[in-house]
Amino acid sequence: MEFATEMIVNAAKVKLRIAEVPTTLAKDGRDRPPHLRSFRDGWRHLRFILTYGPNYLYLTPGAALFSLGLALVALLAGGPITLAGRYFGIHFLALGSLLTLVGFNILNLGVFAKVIALQQSPGSQSRMTRWALSGFTLEAGLVIGLALTAIGAVIDLALLYRWLEAPGLQMENSVHVGFVATLVIVLGINLVFSSFLLSMLVTEEQERGRYGTEATKK
Repeated sequence: MEFATEMIVNAAKVKLRIAEVPTTLAKDGRDRPPHLRSFRDGWRHLRFILTYGPNYLYLTPGAALFSLGLALVALLAGGPITLAGRYFGIHFLALGSLLTLVGFNILNLGVFAKVIALQQSPGSQSRMTRWALSGFTLEAGLVIGLALTAIGAVIDLALLYRWLEAPGLQMENSVHVGFVATLVIVLGINLVFSSFLLSMLVTEEQERGRYGTEATKK
């Protein structure tokens, strides 16, 4: 069932001209019921389409969730606010942190999927894969990830110092800051380890491209 879709996808990847040819359908003359199973075959077809479309499966929803989450975190990092007569407090900050982390992880998976797809179909270059192959470095990912982790840790240590200095101090007014610090730490740690994985995939693809070029020259 998905064979026709696979032909269209592969033709589009190598930039072949795709046209529609009119045809006349005839009534099925077989005396047995069709083999088609609506749910099973439909899901297999949809799964194929989603697998071949990382932009729609990963990058678009991931970017939307990440942006919405960051907006909530930015609004509530300093404390609760009131908008249009509605109170937005710690619960919405927790929601923003959740959306930010989920969106970040989905975006990560999207980048990995793009590089893996390039290995399977060398002609399927995109801006994301070009950036991964030429603009990304493991060292840059580690520096940014470790910097985020350090910033979050410094904020948490400052809050801990305040608590130790004044045993009776109420810390409710710093809960929002503590949430943000924890979020930054988790993002930094995720970035560090995902950078290692992306570096492995990128290095493999670069080696594949280099050896392919050398073989072509010979």
